[in-house]
Amino acid sequence: MLPEGQELYINSRGTNYIVKKMGSTTTVKLEIQTIANPLNISTFIAANTVFKSQWNPENDSTYSFDTDSASATFMKLVYASIGDNDKDGQGQANTGVTVGGVVTSGAWGLVAYVNTLETSTQFNWDYPREGENFGKITYLKDGDTFVLLDDPIRLASQAFTNNAGDSKTLSLQYDGWMGGLPDLYEELRKKDFVMDSTISDKIINIPAGTVVTDAVDSTKEYLIKPLEISQFLNPVSDPGGLGLTNADAVDLSTVPNFVEHGMGTMPVVTTTKYSEGVLIE
Repeated sequence: MLPEGQELYINSRGTNYIVKKMGSTTTVKLEIQTIANPLNISTFIAANTVFKSQWNPENDSTYSFDTDSASATFMKLVYASIGDNDKDGQGQANTGVTVGGVVTSGAWGLVAYVNTLETSTQFNWDYPREGENFGKITYLKDGDTFVLLDDPIRLASQAFTNNAGDSKTLSLQYDGWMGGLPDLYEELRKKDFVMDSTISDKIINIPAGTVVTDAVDSTKEYLIKPLEISQFLNPVSDPGGLGLTNADAVDLSTVPNFVEHGMGTMPVVTTTKYSEGVLIE
């Protein structure tokens, strides 16, 4: 049962929902976050913006976001003042905490104040802990010019059928990979990478040609075409005398010829530093 009158922040397969139950009515909102980048920084926050804690704004530390591209702390959250939450028992600032210094821990629900006036906008500051990659962003540069990738395409919620025949409603997004599908890798990891029916039943294969609708602009529709498919086999007991009759009947002449992809020649890479965004040590 959902608690009455409380907002619940729920993450499901990378999508955040805000759920609130009031009497017989339950509202569900999809959280859409805007992330600061080197190109939108001049319009991301207003000039003279100061961030304060929403729980103890008068006594906790305050912060500002450095928008000066020539600064050593560009695009970092820095201390504007040192409050009680960053002081020791003698009222002295904790080690490493100084006005203008970089904030090195996460802060959620910071309220923006512009020219001392409180706004209704809240900000989160993600800061990864030791060994974590969550909260890190890498920007591409062409010479001295920042190059930004397009935002993922968010798709309207749609029902799909898993291998068990159950209908599941998913909110998908596409950024070169289809996000929002069941995390098969995590399911396998929890079972030491041994496939069984409890895992394979959760798999959702979206048929080629499936029509999906843009979540922002309902006039836009897309067709899904799977480009990579993995086949996982469930372990079974010895099935006994399997023949190769079906394999012998395969007509290799029906395999289509290679079609040039038009991507050009492969770049010469002497050292691979990142694989799917993860630094290779």
